[in-house]
Amino acid sequence: MGYAPHALVYSRKRDRIERQFLTPQTGEAVDSPGKLLQAEPAVRGAHFYFERAELEVSFLAADFVRVDWFPGIPPVPYGISRHDWPEVEKALEKTDEGWSVSSESLKVTVGVDGRLKWSDSAGVPLREELPPRRKNEGWVHQARLRKEESLYGLGERADLPIVRFVMARNCRKNGERSRRRRAVQRRHAGRLAGAATPPFRAAGLRLENLTGTLGQN
Repeated sequence: MGYAPHALVYSRKRDRIERQFLTPQTGEAVDSPGKLLQAEPAVRGAHFYFERAELEVSFLAADFVRVDWFPGIPPVPYGISRHDWPEVEKALEKTDEGWSVSSESLKVTVGVDGRLKWSDSAGVPLREELPPRRKNEGWVHQARLRKEESLYGLGERADLPIVRFVMARNCRKNGERSRRRRAVQRRHAGRLAGAATPPFRAAGLRLENLTGTLGQN
């Protein structure tokens, strides 16, 4: 059966444990940042003030940007281990879409409704995020994907039909391996019998009587 049964057992056990620690929903309505009202430069980037939110764009390096939305509880920055980042030259400019803050390698455009666009120094688009939505104490983000783009390995959970398909595929593979193994064993046994038969024939004994003959001695 392979790994599939263990994955199914683990998934059910994990879900049962996680249900004990679920954070109760407060019923707070999902909200948007509103309209962009003001922008001002900051030490590492810029601050953007909306009707119901605040955005901080910080350049940790010329090609590395951190984006923080407030209010709300910020996520744990487990992917960033450094704290002593060098200062980066940046520029804050007013644009037709809203505002932009840029370095020599990267440009972040902030729309009047809160959407964000990343582009390189040549103006090639790299990423586009829709206006975030506040839910409880956090923010929900959505990014536009081009037709050739895909997302992999983000913790998707396989539903039962997928698990059944994986289990059936593993059964077919195991069955094919078992048939091949039995065929190899039969061929191997035939080669051993063919190689061992002539000496016993010369001695006037049959293979099936060898054990009995040795036992009598």
